[in-house]
Amino acid sequence: MVPGIYTAASGMLAQMDKQDVTTNNLANAATSGFRKDTAVFESFPSYLWGHLQWMGNVLAPMEPGKDPIGIKGQGVQLAATFTNYASAPLRSTGSPNDVALRGPGFFSVQTPAGERYTRDGSFALDGNRALVTQDGRPVLGEQGPVVVNGEKLRVDDGGWVYVDGAKIDRLKIVTFARPTDFEKVGDNLFRAKAETVRVESPVVEQGYVEQSNVNVVREMVDLVTVMRSYEANQRMVIAQDSMLQKAVNEIPRQV
Repeated sequence: MVPGIYTAASGMLAQMDKQDVTTNNLANAATSGFRKDTAVFESFPSYLWGHLQWMGNVLAPMEPGKDPIGIKGQGVQLAATFTNYASAPLRSTGSPNDVALRGPGFFSVQTPAGERYTRDGSFALDGNRALVTQDGRPVLGEQGPVVVNGEKLRVDDGGWVYVDGAKIDRLKIVTFARPTDFEKVGDNLFRAKAETVRVESPVVEQGYVEQSNVNVVREMVDLVTVMRSYEANQRMVIAQDSMLQKAVNEIPRQV
């Protein structure tokens, strides 16, 4: 019975992990360029159980020749959290500072921790006329931070930046050879774990931002499923605890 409590408790912990992932997706459903996460679980090792015997204070496994009882699982745990990199629809903003990517690629931004990458193209101009993210991080072109020393900003569909009709730079748009080559670091940014690959022919839309790829209805359904699964495991813990209490407190009848 005690192993059963541990198994059910591991299921409760796993559902709590999944709830954290799901609620984070829902919280960022309106965040431009956000990529949803999916929790993936793995089971603890399973064992073939058979007739058991006491050997001192140790419960010994099945002896050769004994009939097996069956397979017993030991619970479940969070194996990894994977990011869904599928593209999302674009939303028109009409702002010349906003840009969006169609297809692969990430915008490069400068941070105190080094170069980072994002799909969020809701940019702005700071006091020095530099193109920055909503958090004030400089947006990088191929020659460095993009500075708009002029009035009219235009970004063509190839990522080239024009100020008052003069070409000044091209947005630094990169991608990765494999999805495992980069990871989320918070603030809607990604960090490269391997060499980045330049996107030679990006498709850029000025005056648009990419929406989140979170499906709110699906996440709400997942959240309800998580709650039901948690409650089922909770009832298993209560039932097994009740049986254990009866087994411990049962007074043997006098013969």
